[in-house]
Amino acid sequence: NVATHRPAYQSSSRNGGKARLAVDGKRRTCSVTRRETSPWFIVDLERVVPVRVVKLKFPRIVLSRLSLSVRVGNLSVDFGKHPMCNGFRGTPSTARSVYLPCLAVPRGRYVSLHISGVKSLSLCELEVYSE
Repeated sequence: NVATHRPAYQSSSRNGGKARLAVDGKRRTCSVTRRETSPWFIVDLERVVPVRVVKLKFPRIVLSRLSLSVRVGNLSVDFGKHPMCNGFRGTPSTARSVYLPCLAVPRGRYVSLHISGVKSLSLCELEVYSE
């Protein structure tokens, strides 16, 4: 997991749920944003790598339908325009994990997650695998 302990940012924070909690290697600590339009999360891998798989771990409270996209690129700005790795529509399984192999194998420094609609984004772990 090349995202562990890397710098992370999100659109907002609520109840102490800072972005770094989603890349700390602990699945019991979670980041959380305020309820807002199109919340996002981004991790800086600090080097360009091929991104093969992104795994998302959500808290128990995420039982609603999600529409999300994962993007990979090299710019810290306009990351919503980065090439798409993969997306997900539905409700996370009872394991609360979403496993997303990239449709191609994009190379990039930044991996971002975008949620559609007015929601709060709560994420317990974002894992990025390059090999």
